Amino acid sequence: MPFDVDYEMERHPFVAGCRVEVCRCTHRTTGAQRAAKVYHTATMNSRRVAMVMEEGTLAKSFPLVPQLVRTFDVYTEAERISIVMEYMEGGSLYHLLTTRGALAEVEARALTRHILIGLSILHADGVMHRDIKPENIFLRPTTGRGGTPGGAADQVASAAVSPVAAIGDFGFATRQIPNDELVGSPQYSAPELALIALQQRHSHVGTPFAVSARPLYNEKCDVWSVGVVVFVMLTGLLPFDGATPEDVFKAVMCNVLPFNKVPPGRMSFTAKAFIQLLLTPNPSKRPSAKEALRHAWLAG
Repeated sequence: MPFDVDYEMERHPFVAGCRVEVCRCTHRTTGAQRAAKVYHTATMNSRRVAMVMEEGTLAKSFPLVPQLVRTFDVYTEAERISIVMEYMEGGSLYHLLTTRGALAEVEARALTRHILIGLSILHADGVMHRDIKPENIFLRPTTGRGGTPGGAADQVASAAVSPVAAIGDFGFATRQIPNDELVGSPQYSAPELALIALQQRHSHVGTPFAVSARPLYNEKCDVWSVGVVVFVMLTGLLPFDGATPEDVFKAVMCNVLPFNKVPPGRMSFTAKAFIQLLLTPNPSKRPSAKEALRHAWLAG
């Protein structure tokens, strides 16, 4: 059955691109408000179309828990694929941070706990997200309603009870672990992905990043990304940045955290230790999402 038979879509999208747009839609029978991620597949190659179909199938298979944005339906038509998800009224963590700036530790701690719970569920199911960042973390008001990117995140976050953080946008999620595909956002990429990126840019022999075999990564890359997100939540700053993606990847490889830019008293010793633990360069020594949940900072 075509998407338009079941849903009426609003004209103005939250996100608009040449091949994908995200819009609010209404279920014609129930009146439920949802969000539709619509891929226009006419100009996509077969590999990209297969990835989009995998995204929908994968997302529908996840457990129904508050820490994961729910996917309801996937519609495959001649020139588009529509993935229907929860409409997250609380907005994204990115919107919250751009509206309010750095968060108090009590807020950041609660949101971090939810993010790690969501990740531990994905990882236990054999899935890594590969693009954890504030834009892909959504806020679910504790009143019980769902919500959408660009909503009133500043209002729900200032409530007495913190909202639930829910992981969404599974466009890069995969069960293929380990993996060597370069995906995600440079500022939130783990060193093992940064190495792949730099290897691609300096593949000729004799350069500092030339290696004989392409490196692999696993779900621990998501844990690193959470460490970056926590730093951003507590400071309003990106720990690794640069003028170009290559500069960012080099900064990630250097792993020098700019704690000197954090005002005195802004971050507790335990929070700093938690961030440093998640940003352990060696993935074999980096904690899993489940292990990170046992850290003293999250028990505060």
